[in-house]
Amino acid sequence: MKKALLIMLLSFFAACSVDDEMCINNFDCPEGMVCNQMTGTCEEDIANTGDTGDTGNTGDTSDTANTADTGDTGDTGNSGDTADTGDTGNTGNSGNTGDTAGDEAVIDEDADTAVNDEDADTVPDETADEISDESADDLSDEVLTDTGEIPDETVDDITGDDDATGPVTVVNYSFNTDAQGWTHQKIDSATASWPYDMWEQGAATSGPGSCYEGAGCFGFNLDGNYINCQRAQLISPAIDLSAYTGQSLKLEFMHWYDFWASPTSYYDGGFVEFSGNGGTNWSQISGFTYPGIVKIKKEGGLFDPSCDSATFYATNKPGFVQTNSGWTKAEIDIPAEMLTANFKIRFVFSSGIQKNTTSQDPATYSYPGWYVDDVIVAVK
Repeated sequence: MKKALLIMLLSFFAACSVDDEMCINNFDCPEGMVCNQMTGTCEEDIANTGDTGDTGNTGDTSDTANTADTGDTGDTGNSGDTADTGDTGNTGNSGNTGDTAGDEAVIDEDADTAVNDEDADTVPDETADEISDESADDLSDEVLTDTGEIPDETVDDITGDDDATGPVTVVNYSFNTDAQGWTHQKIDSATASWPYDMWEQGAATSGPGSCYEGAGCFGFNLDGNYINCQRAQLISPAIDLSAYTGQSLKLEFMHWYDFWASPTSYYDGGFVEFSGNGGTNWSQISGFTYPGIVKIKKEGGLFDPSCDSATFYATNKPGFVQTNSGWTKAEIDIPAEMLTANFKIRFVFSSGIQKNTTSQDPATYSYPGWYVDDVIVAVK
C-alpha cells in the first residue's frame, strides 16, 4: 500500500511543471517563486515582479506622457501588489516608495514635465486666506474705506497738512497774466487835464525791478517814476464773503513802495480801504497800524505849479509813507460787518508837488511809487 502511494506521488511530481512544484511554504520553492498555500504549489513571485515594475516606475517617469495619470497607472500596478496577501505583498507596498522615487527621478527634458497631485494642487487655503486678507487690508488702509471715502490720513498726505489747521484761501489774485477783474480810476473830483491815474498791470522793470512772484503785478508806472498830483484808486471785483459769517477773515498782500517826502512834513503815500456794499461806501480799518500819515503838498510856491484845487481824498489819513526797502507782507483783518456778498478792496494812492515842474514825463521825477502783488483773502 505504501509502495503504491509512493509511486503515485512520484508520478504526480513527474507530471508537474516547474510552475506546479508542490510546496508547504516559500522555503520549498525555487528563487523567484512563492508558495501558494491555497493550491500547495510554487508560483511566480508577482509582488517582486511588481517591485521590478515599481523600479520601472522610475522609468515610468520617462514614459511617453509622463503625466500624473501615468503615475496613477503605476499606482494601479501597486494595487496589484496590494493584492498580494503575504509579507511580500507589503514589500510590494514599498512600490509606493518607489513611486515617490519616481517623482523625484530625473525627467526626460524633451517630454512634458510630470506633475504629481501635490504639484497640481492650488495654493493652500490658509495661504490664499492670508493673501486675501492682506490684500483687503492694503485696499482698506491705502485706498478707500468701506464707505468709499478717502481716509483722513490719505487726505493729509495729499494736502501735507496733518491737522488741517492754518489759513484757508478764499480768493487769490496773482496778477501774473491779467488784471483778474481789478480796475483803476481817478479817486476824487479833480477836473484838470492831467494824467491822475498811473496804475497798470504787467511786468515791473522799474522800482523793485520785478514783481514779487510770477510775471505780473500792479504798480504805479511799471517802467518808470510817478509824476506830480496823482490821485487814483485800484479796485477789486466784488467778492462774496457771505458764506463766512461768524468766521475771522483777513486780507494779505505783498507790496513794495518808495514815496517822496519833504523836510516840511509832506508825504506822498497810500492806504487800503474796504467796502461791504460794492463800493458805495469805503472805510479804513482802524485796527491796522500804518507807518505814518499821508499829507499831500497840493501847491507850490508863488510862481510854482499847483495841483487841481479839489481836495485830495487821501490827505491827512494814516498810510504807507516814505519807503519799506523791499517786498514785504501786509495783513489786515476784515471786520465782521464786511462779510457780505459785495465785499470790495481798494488801494488808494496820491502825490503832491514833489518837484516844481509841470512836466508829465516820468523821467523828470525821482520816485517809483507803489507796487502790489499776490493779494489774498483768507480765513484766519
